[in-house]
Amino acid sequence: MVMKISIVTKLAVSYLFLIMMVVVLALYSVNVSQESLEHSVGMNSISTAKHILKGIDNEIYVKMEGLQTYSKYSLIQKFVSESNGEFEEMENFREYLDEKNHGWSSAPGDEITPFMRDLLTNELSNNMNRELIDFYRKKYGYNVFGEIFVTNKYGAIVALTSKTSDYKQDDELWWQKTASQGTYAGNVEYDESAGMYSISIGVRVDDENGNFIGVLKAVIPFEWVVKETFEIEKFRTTEIKIMTEKGNLVYSSDAFKFSEDVSDKDFFKNMKDNEGFFIFEEGGKKKLLSYTRPEKYGDFEGMQWIIMVQQDENEVLEPIFILKNNIISFTAILVISGIFIAFSISRSISKPISKLKSAVNKIIEGDLSVRVRVESGDELGEFASGFNQMAETLNNQRNELEKYSENLEKTVKKRTIELESKNEELEKFNKLAIGRELKMVELKKVIRKLGGKPDND
Repeated sequence: MVMKISIVTKLAVSYLFLIMMVVVLALYSVNVSQESLEHSVGMNSISTAKHILKGIDNEIYVKMEGLQTYSKYSLIQKFVSESNGEFEEMENFREYLDEKNHGWSSAPGDEITPFMRDLLTNELSNNMNRELIDFYRKKYGYNVFGEIFVTNKYGAIVALTSKTSDYKQDDELWWQKTASQGTYAGNVEYDESAGMYSISIGVRVDDENGNFIGVLKAVIPFEWVVKETFEIEKFRTTEIKIMTEKGNLVYSSDAFKFSEDVSDKDFFKNMKDNEGFFIFEEGGKKKLLSYTRPEKYGDFEGMQWIIMVQQDENEVLEPIFILKNNIISFTAILVISGIFIAFSISRSISKPISKLKSAVNKIIEGDLSVRVRVESGDELGEFASGFNQMAETLNNQRNELEKYSENLEKTVKKRTIELESKNEELEKFNKLAIGRELKMVELKKVIRKLGGKPDND
């Protein structure tokens, strides 16, 4: 049995199907646009992270080069060489170093001993304060260097711009690396003598023949590094984080705990390549995270940090979400309007068809006077007009047939009467003929009798 589906239903379903196809295509386009936007923002954020890391490396490298240039000045060469000469003349300079270092480190934090004061106010110390500390403060408006000091090749401080925690430095890893490698850039750490989070950089001091004679160290406030490199375009929810390769957080534009270990976090585990971006969830929000690892900057290995730039997915993809919501709202309106339009169109089609169907049934029942009134200039109007012409033709033919039938009936009746009359006459004739025949037989019998012949009949 074939299931009956009305034309109204078919048209409505077809119209809605077309609408849904358009909507699906629109949503597909939105999803493709979303992926493209994610990729674009992700790649731009990687570029931002690279810009930040390169900016940090550049600034540190420039300052390192400045210190290397300063280490060649005659004044620092003179002071360091003279200090080395004094130590070489001592019978036991190690004992002298340990004694001075003990007195230095045991003094209260705010106390400046006469020995310290002599080093703090010597000609080289005054020159470093003037040429490095004061010069950059006037140039940038803030302290580019937190402190600077110089040691001889034995690790003893020769000159300094502010009090340090120790007099002897050769037992420090940074000093040993600087002396052996020529340069050093440390991680962010809290410098007690400078009283700030800072990056330590060191350059080896060589004489004019390239022989090692001492070490020059400067402490750069980490705040200065941030100020110089983080002037970038960003979203309202953009967060910038800096962490070590081991996963210790050293900076965040949002509130953070210094040196917090985030190596067990899912986002850190996802950062497997040198650079990339991905979506992750944090605090119930989806975020787009882009990152980059260090690249060698000239002959400087660069800071071994991972730079992260992240922002809320909702803000990054806000234009797409607005577009998607608009499409959904428009779809709802379109569906409702589509149902109404489809119903109206279907009704405009089904109503004339229903009239035609009813008219056909009446014609089947024999009512040829029925006519269909369809006031439209489309195919249905033409069909109704043709139907009415057909009904008119059938009706005329039936009327003619009825007239012909009446005439035929009259003719038949007339011919029947005439035939009956002829039959009566024939009957009379036949009766008359039979009577005559009987009379002839009787006459023949009489004649035979009169002639003496026997009667054989």
